[in-house]
Amino acid sequence: MQPTTLCNLNCRYCYLPDRGKRLVMPAAVNRAAAEAVARWRDSGHQVEVLWHAGEPLTVGVRTFEDLLADWPAGTLHHIQTNATLIDEAWCDLFHRHHVRVSASIDGPEHMNSGRVTRSGAPAWLRITAGITMLRRQGIPFDVLSVVQDPAPEVEARTRDPRTTRLGQSDGSRTPYGRPAEELMTDAHGGFHRR
Repeated sequence: MQPTTLCNLNCRYCYLPDRGKRLVMPAAVNRAAAEAVARWRDSGHQVEVLWHAGEPLTVGVRTFEDLLADWPAGTLHHIQTNATLIDEAWCDLFHRHHVRVSASIDGPEHMNSGRVTRSGAPAWLRITAGITMLRRQGIPFDVLSVVQDPAPEVEARTRDPRTTRLGQSDGSRTPYGRPAEELMTDAHGGFHRR
């Protein structure tokens, strides 16, 4: 689900065309999606929702909480975020609603040159401040990275033992019917193609 097209960053490799515009998903669209999948939940299936694209946190805590309220009890929510807006209020929401978090970061500072603010400034300090807040609040998180140099040492540089999975895309292809090749690793194993 994409609650907004807006992203507060302007990553150099991003493929989303409207990331500078604040187009917000109407509440009716969210309700319709929630109602449509309620049948699956009622038949015993686990419903999982991934909030992503643009920067989902730009809608604000209150609006996001309203979006979550439309979904059936027991729905598992995931969020893909650039982490720059994570604060105590967001962490409280993640705890209350058991939201699984994945932070977008490409590794150490020198590997994040493509992640920049709207003014072109490096976003590294803002990203790592959000990740620090997650750690302080005891919220586990995964990492999604765009890898410009897929050398074997990249895994070691981007790996944090506190993450449960590392998802990486080489950035060469977009989703929406043409998914980028994704590499996955877990905390106990090595790289493998997914």
